[in-house]
Amino acid sequence: MSNYEIGVLPLTRDKKKVVIVTTKNGSKWIFPKGHTEKGRKDESVALDEAYEEAGLIGTIDSPFVEFCFKNGKENYLRLFPMRIDKILSNWPEAKDRKRQVLPIEQAKKLLPQELQQCLEEMS
Repeated sequence: MSNYEIGVLPLTRDKKKVVIVTTKNGSKWIFPKGHTEKGRKDESVALDEAYEEAGLIGTIDSPFVEFCFKNGKENYLRLFPMRIDKILSNWPEAKDRKRQVLPIEQAKKLLPQELQQCLEEMS
């Protein structure tokens, strides 16, 4: 399947908190994610998105979970659970996005419904 986005579900080491970021226009809270890149492994793209969008350095040690959302058409998201090793104070998209490190239940209240479901299933 080539029509999907790739992202991370970034959890702190104790798995009690998650990191979320705003979209570039600031309209909603999301997980760091992006599009597939030809010739690159999904895990590598996911880790780059975490760094670029949220300033996170981490480790993926579990397979992705794929979600399907239907908003007039089917959209797929492959989320990799990521263990956060480091949260940087400066990162490439720091001027374009806000970032929050929140307890899982608090983050659920800010995320769109489809991402709330992802968080519930993966945390």
